[in-house]
Amino acid sequence: MQQFTGARLGWVGRLCLAALQTLTVLGLSRPLPPAQAAGTISGTVYHDFNANGRRDTAATLPNDGSGSIGAAIDVGLANVTVTAYDAAGVQRGSATTSATGAYTLNASGTGPYRIEFTNFPPGYEPGAQGTDNGSTVRFVPDGDSSNIDLGLVLPAAYCQDNPQLATSCFSLGDQITGPNNTQPALYSFPYSSGSNSATSITSYDQPTASVVLRANQIGVTWGLGYARITQRLYAAAYFKKHAGFGPGGPGAIYVINPATNSVVNTFTVPNATRNSHDTSNYLT
Repeated sequence: MQQFTGARLGWVGRLCLAALQTLTVLGLSRPLPPAQAAGTISGTVYHDFNANGRRDTAATLPNDGSGSIGAAIDVGLANVTVTAYDAAGVQRGSATTSATGAYTLNASGTGPYRIEFTNFPPGYEPGAQGTDNGSTVRFVPDGDSSNIDLGLVLPAAYCQDNPQLATSCFSLGDQITGPNNTQPALYSFPYSSGSNSATSITSYDQPTASVVLRANQIGVTWGLGYARITQRLYAAAYFKKHAGFGPGGPGAIYVINPATNSVVNTFTVPNATRNSHDTSNYLT
């Protein structure tokens, strides 16, 4: 019985060994993943003015009058460093963007590669991801990869495609009780207002105003400023011949809420000036 058992175990063992040999051969016969080719990696680093994740180079807006007007063009950013690393973390090439923001990186070794963007201009930050923008760390299969772009934003220079513009208007006489006291003293209208026509005056329409403040609300103003965080417009009183001050008098700074089209506060700069108008006759 022991001899039979030993022979049986020997037969089973030989069968298992043959199976393992077969599995080993099958494992070695699998093709290894092909090495990715080295080559050229290229793209552009640009200032994404409207933070839409797209490199805008030819966008237009319809005018309120006729024709169209060009939107902001996203310009390239120079001196940004672009570096390629292989799968082992070994640097395989580096390039610096040109004045147009373009770069070409010749990667050595074999891919895939990790691409890192560094050395941004002061104040710039990574922009929103979109069609032409990913993260500051990218992965490409090999060296023949193009359009590896990056959009950066400068928060202080952000601007939407069709921003609101504001300007002061002047009316003759006493701004509070005079005959022109309800005339516009401040207009706000979209950037796309107007026309691109150089021949027809009829194609120019009056801007579609979103904010209109009257002479008896702010009087004559000149210096305008906008606070992005609070979304308030500041208008400073202006000493102008033939036109009076508003209710805040000389040195007034009016705080305007564009959303409600109203003056929400008034500051006064002490001793800014004195009212030298002849209030009995603004024509003199």
